[in-house]
Amino acid sequence: MPAGPAHNLMQTSLGPNTNAPTDVLDERCVLCAGEDRDELLETLGAANPRQAVAHSRYRSYEFWRFGDFCMILSGIGTGCLEPLLFEILRPGIVQKIVLIGTAGIMPGAKVEMGEACLIDEAWPAGTGVDGEAAQLPLRPRCNPPANVRRASAVSTDFYYGFSPAVLSVRYPIQGGRLRALFEEHQRRGTQLVDMESAQFYFFCMYFGASTLEYAALKAPTNLAGCGDQQIPHNRTALANCLQTALRLLGVASK
Repeated sequence: MPAGPAHNLMQTSLGPNTNAPTDVLDERCVLCAGEDRDELLETLGAANPRQAVAHSRYRSYEFWRFGDFCMILSGIGTGCLEPLLFEILRPGIVQKIVLIGTAGIMPGAKVEMGEACLIDEAWPAGTGVDGEAAQLPLRPRCNPPANVRRASAVSTDFYYGFSPAVLSVRYPIQGGRLRALFEEHQRRGTQLVDMESAQFYFFCMYFGASTLEYAALKAPTNLAGCGDQQIPHNRTALANCLQTALRLLGVASK
């Protein structure tokens, strides 16, 4: 999937973190957070072989504008999402946005590896929004098709820490709230663990208009704490999430 022409960034930008021109946005957006750029481009090219009409790249953010949607790539976690979502939602251009990416399977959860799941309940745990998110769980604002699999997720900024390793000395940070939070979600039966869904819902709720529609789609690639399982499943997981996201947005894919 060719990247298309780069925009002249001397135009009015969305903000100092994205430094992207406003016309790189579309009413419909897919946001991919924390995934590999080459794997995403391969997946995007297979699902949407069209040439991008606009392209912008700055810091850890990259935008591809097509005729009927915008694709955005961001880094991992709260610190990447807060500036991005503040800048892209402020102009009021985006009307529908879907977050896609990979997730881990919490102990005991029955979820198919690689299956795209709509996160219908999300809790922050060890994130920058823990103290601000008063009404939990956080939920999507959308009308998805009935045949999309639902799953609950806990979102954290601790990739290695929010796992069974925190229950033993295998993880060096001990004695704080991280272990208690992990045990809480084991007891609750939360199905997935990721690093963005709860924060995404939180920021969309506060930064977006009341009419903004938003949803997170995550596909598991590994058991929590077994990161070595992740890479072989990434492409399938991303492909399933992207195809489902385009369907939710009403975008015609290949």
